[in-house]
Amino acid sequence: MAKQAHYQGRPFWSGSVNLLDGQIEEVHDYAEAARADFHHTFYFSPEQIEKMDTGECAFFFVNECGGIEGDWRESISPSLLRQIEGQICFEKSDQIRGESMKNNIYILSACDAWAGKDSMRIQGVTTDETMLHAMLAAKIVAGEMEYGGFSGGDAYQLFIQDFVNKRVDYNKLQYGFVQTCENAQMDNPQSYNGIPGIGNAYEELIHEKAIHAVMSLELDTHSFCILLWKSAVTTIIAAFIFRVSVTVTIWRQRTSTGNLWRIWTSRKSM
Repeated sequence: MAKQAHYQGRPFWSGSVNLLDGQIEEVHDYAEAARADFHHTFYFSPEQIEKMDTGECAFFFVNECGGIEGDWRESISPSLLRQIEGQICFEKSDQIRGESMKNNIYILSACDAWAGKDSMRIQGVTTDETMLHAMLAAKIVAGEMEYGGFSGGDAYQLFIQDFVNKRVDYNKLQYGFVQTCENAQMDNPQSYNGIPGIGNAYEELIHEKAIHAVMSLELDTHSFCILLWKSAVTTIIAAFIFRVSVTVTIWRQRTSTGNLWRIWTSRKSM
C-alpha cells in the first residue's frame, strides 16, 4: 500500500525545505506536479524558486514508501532529514496516484536534445499511463529516445527498473518529451482553472445547443401533428364505420327475431 504524506493537515507530494533551519516552507500535491509535467519551476511560487536558485531552500518529494527524495539528499545531514520527517505524517492509500491521474491526458512528443518547442513532433496521445510507458519503451528500444543518460539496451533496462518500482521520471527522458494535461470536466473546477471564463462559456454553449434542439423539435412536431391529424381522421372514420356496422347487425338480428315470432304465432293459431 502506498503512503500519502500530509503537512499541517494538507496532503502533498513535493515541497520546498529551508536548508538552514530544516523547516518546510511550501508543499504541492501530485496532481499539481503532474499538470506542470513535474517541472517544479512551473508550479512553485516565484519566491521559492528564487530561494532554490540561491541555495537557501531545496526541492524534495515523498515517494510511495514514505521516503524523502531529491537531488540534494546526499548533501544534507541525517539530523536535517529527521527534521523534515518530523514535520510530516502519513496516511495509507492504494489509490493515491490512481485518483489524481485518472483524468490525465498524456502527449508523447519527439524532440531535440534541448526539448525545444519548435522541435516537438507528437508521437502519440493516450489517457492510459501504462500505454504511455509502452510507447516510451518502444521508442527507447528503437533508439529514437534515451533515458537516464543511457541509450539502447542500457536505457531500456533502467526504464524497466523505474517502471517496476513505479518511479518513472520523465525528466530522465532525452529526445522525447511527455506533456500531461488534465481532462477538463465541469464537475471538477480545478481541471479548468487555467482558462478564465470557461464555466460561463460552457453553459452558454449548452444553452445554444438546447435552443437548436428545440427549433429542430418544432419542425418535427409540425410533421408529427400532420400525421396525428391524419391518424385522428382515420380513427373517426373507422369508428363511424364500426358504429354503422353494429347498428345494421342489431337491426338484422331484431328483424330476424320478429319474423320467427310471427311464424311461431301463426302455427300456434292453426
